[in-house]
Amino acid sequence: MAQLMEDRGEIMAVDLHGPKVDLIKENSRRMGLSIIKAYRGDASRPLPFPPEMIFDRILIDSPCTGMGILHRHPEAKWRLKPDDPLRRRPLQMALLENVCSRLKLGGILVYSTCTMTREENDEVVEVFLAKHKNFQLENLRGRVPKPWNLLVDEKGYFRTYPQMITHREDYRMDGFFAARLRKKG
Repeated sequence: MAQLMEDRGEIMAVDLHGPKVDLIKENSRRMGLSIIKAYRGDASRPLPFPPEMIFDRILIDSPCTGMGILHRHPEAKWRLKPDDPLRRRPLQMALLENVCSRLKLGGILVYSTCTMTREENDEVVEVFLAKHKNFQLENLRGRVPKPWNLLVDEKGYFRTYPQMITHREDYRMDGFFAARLRKKG
């Protein structure tokens, strides 16, 4: 994102885990990017910024079961239980609930996961939208690079699956989901 912004503006990153925050900072330095400020914090609780600080764009890379990356981490399947997708929902909803008030009117919130379950993707977005009438789902078709339009479904969600193969067998895709929500006003 910082590269797309040509290192202008400001990006505030929040992660629960210190090592991930350190990695964000290290990668920012390595890439010569100065606009990223990384903080350790729980985004399902009050953010580590002044309450009056609102944002133009918010990206939630939501904690999930990670079923979309099992081909790269097959050992993870041993820790998963059938009810895990539903057990993650309270945290996923808490993240959306907590950050939505920090988005300016007309701003964009992107909710994404590295899983393919409806319980962690479509249903989370649908429950959120039913509760927050001031948000609307925007179709991602035409908003992504042209070849990616094939990965946008009829509702406008962006999806990839591990079984999708690119031009070579050894370049499998991860399972990924993204929804773009606009705050109306």
